[in-house]
Amino acid sequence: MRKVIDTAWSGQVIIDGEVVRKIFEEKAISRGCLEREVNWLETMRRFNRIPNFIRTVSNYIEMQYMGEPITKGTIPKNWQHQVKRILSGLRYYNCSHNDIKPEDILIKDGVINLVDFGWATKIGAPIPESWPQSIGVEYKIDVHVFNDEYALTKSIEAVLRGDLES
Repeated sequence: MRKVIDTAWSGQVIIDGEVVRKIFEEKAISRGCLEREVNWLETMRRFNRIPNFIRTVSNYIEMQYMGEPITKGTIPKNWQHQVKRILSGLRYYNCSHNDIKPEDILIKDGVINLVDFGWATKIGAPIPESWPQSIGVEYKIDVHVFNDEYALTKSIEAVLRGDLES
């Protein structure tokens, strides 16, 4: 199974079996997205709800496949418990994802996982004014005002309403 996904801003994702290659465009690299993604994947390597980091090569990283985007038909019955576990894990590692949206919430074998840490910071760290205002789209509180619990809850609500079904 090989699947190519063009991301909205940072580049391209290639899924090849159990390995995912995320290729960063220069604009994302120059804003630190590749470096932040690697940092957070390494920092949280023991947290089993995010991808295992494999390696960095030039303008891309390789990581573990974590499933398909969540849909109304795939959301687990115990999703509330799993969401609390993810939020607890982010707090434990002092990580603010800052860009949670439905396409960053993946399901694999009934387990909810979280990906895409290119805009993550330490909890409470100031957000640079130079960051794109489009980060987090409609799943944020305001421009450069992020709250992972709010974004994750709003994302799950959109999924449950079926807003994202194709």
